[in-house]
Amino acid sequence: MSANKLADDELARWTASQAAIRYYFLIDRERFREAADLFSADGEFLRLGATLHGPDEVFAALDGPRTGRVARHFVHNLVIDLDGDDKATASYDLATYGQDPSDDPSVVPAIPPPTAVLDCTDALVRSSGEWRIAKKSVKAVWRGSAR
Repeated sequence: MSANKLADDELARWTASQAAIRYYFLIDRERFREAADLFSADGEFLRLGATLHGPDEVFAALDGPRTGRVARHFVHNLVIDLDGDDKATASYDLATYGQDPSDDPSVVPAIPPPTAVLDCTDALVRSSGEWRIAKKSVKAVWRGSAR
């Protein structure tokens, strides 16, 4: 493999990884429209037993009533496998955390235990230089204990 091909592949892996990571960054900040727009026009999200189709359905599912609950999603063990120049698969573990906000904003709450650990796979496609999520699937591995 030439040095240029190796560099191109590494850049493709890094930029593809950003689609997977950015999705959860945006979700945690309640920027649901931007998160949904990471999906391709015909993208699918297999979520909680349902399949959502396209950015608008993903947005509608995400943009529910706000509870004030603070959520964080941590991506771990991310592996990007390239399939040509414009397709990739992102495989990773996802640890989710959630907690109700403190009544006193000056108090930083202790970190809660994880609410779940998930296996995630994103099929990614590159169009016009941007990686989009063609299919996102999430499977529960563990759930946190009830609090």
